[in-house]
Amino acid sequence: MNTRVFASSLIALAAVCSSAVEAKVLANAVHAGNFSFSTATALVPLNDAGNTTISVENKKTKAIDAVLTFSAECAALSSTAAGWLDLDVLVNDVVITPTAGNLDAFCPYQVGTSFSSWVRPSITMVVPLAPGVNTVKVQARLNSGPTQGWVSDTALVITD
Repeated sequence: MNTRVFASSLIALAAVCSSAVEAKVLANAVHAGNFSFSTATALVPLNDAGNTTISVENKKTKAIDAVLTFSAECAALSSTAAGWLDLDVLVNDVVITPTAGNLDAFCPYQVGTSFSSWVRPSITMVVPLAPGVNTVKVQARLNSGPTQGWVSDTALVITD
């Protein structure tokens, strides 16, 4: 191979490899307040207006896979030494794997009568978005002992 052709090929390859791929934010929501609940399940406020549903638009003519990240301050209060709080992420009212069911703990329990410690977990997952406007909800659930849950200071970001 000619040295000049080889050098040109390397320059072209370097240009292709160095071009950045950027994710576009399709939707985001932040709730900067406290939210606790004592029911078996509760929809989590996703913004400071207290909305439990956000909309995200897929402007393409076909379904796409997007990336959703959700983080929150979290705790579950139990009078016994057992249990956890899990989350279901719903897109267009369909629970998305891996959050389907109650075996995917988001945060552990603490024993007592008042909240005294919290964690800040997050989950990142692929979610399907149909063409047009889609809805996203996060439902918290208490499992195997806790009688109160805390899911606060949330942040949700969806990128393409």
